[in-house]
Amino acid sequence: MNLQQIKQRKYELNQSITENRKLYEENLKSINKQIEEINKQEFMILNNLNTEKILLAEHFLHVEGFKGIGDDNRIIDEAIKELVENKGNNFFTCFIGTKDYAHWRHQGFNWLEYGYCPAHGYMVFTIEFKASVRGEHRRELTDEEIDAGIYYLQLIKAKRYPEGDK
Repeated sequence: MNLQQIKQRKYELNQSITENRKLYEENLKSINKQIEEINKQEFMILNNLNTEKILLAEHFLHVEGFKGIGDDNRIIDEAIKELVENKGNNFFTCFIGTKDYAHWRHQGFNWLEYGYCPAHGYMVFTIEFKASVRGEHRRELTDEEIDAGIYYLQLIKAKRYPEGDK
């Protein structure tokens, strides 16, 4: 082998390492997600939670960052009110949550359009509809879905269920 061939082989092997690391990371991420799902199901069963309602709610709701501090509870109440009074229609175009800004933690913000963020601070807790039920897939929620969403949000607020999707 000459020097050019040695260098070429070295580049090929390094590329193979990079590709294999990427595959490993993807597989590991998939396996960890499966373990997280199994742990969640185990938690629901062990705590006598209504798994059907939770899974139905998680089909359309995405909740992230709830800590139960600042305006978090008020925001959950506002989301429940939206489901009850408006069948969640605002969630098809907007989301709700809290932000951290300067010395304020979990300061509430109301109804921002998807793709936007508060003018000041950064989002730390959000409640939104998943993209799979917005846009072209938009349809009115059923009474069963609304009930499941209320149940799910109440569980999170009561800290009886680990915050939804990560």
